[in-house]
Amino acid sequence: MTVCRRWDRQPPKGGTAVVIDVLRFSTTICALLKAGRKIVRVCEKPDDLEKASEADRSDAFSELGFPWPGRHLDNSPALALAVDDADRPAYVTTTSGSLALWASRDAERVLVGGFANFSAVVGALGDSPAPFWFVPAAPPVRPNAIEDELCAEAFRRSLSGDGAAAEQALLRLQASPRLGEFYSLGIPTDRQDADYALKVDSLPMLPEAAFPPNSEADRFPFATIRRSP
Repeated sequence: MTVCRRWDRQPPKGGTAVVIDVLRFSTTICALLKAGRKIVRVCEKPDDLEKASEADRSDAFSELGFPWPGRHLDNSPALALAVDDADRPAYVTTTSGSLALWASRDAERVLVGGFANFSAVVGALGDSPAPFWFVPAAPPVRPNAIEDELCAEAFRRSLSGDGAAAEQALLRLQASPRLGEFYSLGIPTDRQDADYALKVDSLPMLPEAAFPPNSEADRFPFATIRRSP
């Protein structure tokens, strides 16, 4: 079990990668699946959205600004749950989570994890190919965002038999300045998003990513997210 902090330099290869972006990418993906979205796709960066064939009738979830002919919503689990139209494809691209997901594409299996689906991920790893790579999205992009590393370490400790690992990690996060920094950003849904992101098993989905073959990536630069059984 390895915490892959520098996925930008040494990405995971083989085995199972768990991409962790607690605030808010991982939780938003879980929320989209919980809301019944039939199509959920992640692109590495906003420029790739130009290849979306049904953009005008789709929703883009991102904190980044870019032109989009459909609905453009924040990277927010609260909004992902509130928008009631499961037939509209959902596209997600973010500051760090989408980058970490695409950096992990050489793993045999790629899951999306956080505190919101902690037990689902731990349970799935028993049937997943080793080695296990825990990929906290923040370190190369936002080094002060400690929640992803805390969650990655909690996954590792939980698999080693520590049944209180997730709760202890959340206590450490609550005692740090990090949440104050997050709330100071003035995100309209920040408290609602944090309620989902920082509660163990609040959204017990198991998102799994499937990537296009390398030969198709230029034409279809999207990882398809499905709910794994």
